[in-house]
Amino acid sequence: MPKLCPDCKKPLEHVCSCGSSSYFCNHCNQLVSRKRVIEPDDEAGSEPSFAKSTNNEQKPNRSVKS
Repeated sequence: MPKLCPDCKKPLEHVCSCGSSSYFCNHCNQLVSRKRVIEPDDEAGSEPSFAKSTNNEQKPNRSVKS
C-alpha cells in the first residue's frame, strides 16, 4: 500500500539516494520525511504515535543490588 502525504493525503513517491530514504509528494511538490508519512492503516489525520503518549512520568529505577 502506498504511503500518504501528511498535508494533502495523496500517495507519495519513494525516493532512495545516497543511503537515505525519503518520500516525495508530486501534488505538494516537496520532500516528506519518513517520520511524517501517514501509513494507510493509520486513522486519517492522526498524530504520530510518539505524540499520542500522555504519560510523561518517569518510572523510578528499582534495580536490585546483590
